[in-house]
Amino acid sequence: MLSRQKGSHLIYRRPESRSIVIPNHREVKTPVIQNILRRAGISLAEYFEFLDRL
Repeated sequence: MLSRQKGSHLIYRRPESRSIVIPNHREVKTPVIQNILRRAGISLAEYFEFLDRL
């Protein structure tokens, strides 16, 4: 759930874990995506499945 936005960064809050900050940029570097996925508890396979459904 989107909690707030600070500049070009979206801050999502999950009740069972800490906040996840996602940059709202056209391009995001791979290590940043990997860190976001790790903090969100999402595997690369789940991420790619999600992208396939878009």
